[in-house]
Amino acid sequence: MRRFRFARRVAGVGGLTCIAALMLAAPCAAYTPPETNPRIVLSTPNGPILIALAPENAPKHVEQFLGALAAGDFNGSIVTRVEPEFYMQLVAKAGSAQLAGLAIEQDKVGNVRGAFSVYDGGEPGDAPTFLIALVTSPQLDADYTPIGFVEAGMGVVQAISDTPTVGDHQPYEPIRISEIHIADLQEKTLLRQADQSAPVVDEGTSLLAGIFIIACAAFLASLISSYHDRLGTQRVMSLMLMVALLAFFAVWVSFAGTEAGSGLFGVALFGGAIAMFRLMGGFERPATSAPGHERLGEVAQPRQLADRKLHAEHGVDPSDGDLEVGLGQRDASAGGLRSA
Repeated sequence: MRRFRFARRVAGVGGLTCIAALMLAAPCAAYTPPETNPRIVLSTPNGPILIALAPENAPKHVEQFLGALAAGDFNGSIVTRVEPEFYMQLVAKAGSAQLAGLAIEQDKVGNVRGAFSVYDGGEPGDAPTFLIALVTSPQLDADYTPIGFVEAGMGVVQAISDTPTVGDHQPYEPIRISEIHIADLQEKTLLRQADQSAPVVDEGTSLLAGIFIIACAAFLASLISSYHDRLGTQRVMSLMLMVALLAFFAVWVSFAGTEAGSGLFGVALFGGAIAMFRLMGGFERPATSAPGHERLGEVAQPRQLADRKLHAEHGVDPSDGDLEVGLGQRDASAGGLRSA
């Protein structure tokens, strides 16, 4: 009964862990503004970024932004801070936009992944500070108002955020946004198509998928530990091999398909896969006996030769009857010698 309760608890914990890992691994759905909303393009050294403005989320901010955009206030903005897997921040010159003096607006959604937000913690008249969130960051909602959302070019944002930095996350080499302008229909279509055809590397999802597989392996190992005396040694060994394979597969999923998976790491994974397959072959290969010896647990049988008589195998003791006959023949021989 205790073992059943323990197994039930382990199953419950393992199941909750797997569900939590699946929920975390699911990508966050960024807000998609209506198709009728204006789109803007940020021209960066790493490529263009297409952003859909969201006046339904921040009407006053978007109105101020469009007025300053028409005046060219945002051309030449500087990327001031970057942090991988977090944000890209840029500052425009002080112009006609009074974004820093507005109250925070979040009528629809907060700072989800891909949000293009403006900092509201400054004094009126300060230079506008913008941020593009690489991950959903509700901690930014108190100071940043999302005025748009990235539709194409998140890979460009990621590349800029990965640039080497000095000091307070400041890029080592200056990164300048040469132009910010309203996208026409053709440009919008081309940027969307280019973004869909570009390879997507989602390292966070890969890592969480690996965590999910590890949770499943741990759950299986717990069950094996609870019922090892009922399963038998051979089954336990086979199931533990399956646990090892799951762990290896989790490492493969977590790193092999990401940018962190270097060529050397790939070679190591390939070698590990070969070792795993050889280990599996060792478990499946039946045990063979050495020449002249029978397998363990089997009784050696006498051979029948051409004279149709049974002869014991070499190294096998004769039966008791054969032993008595042999002793009788030896006594008879000895008696014959004495009489002679």
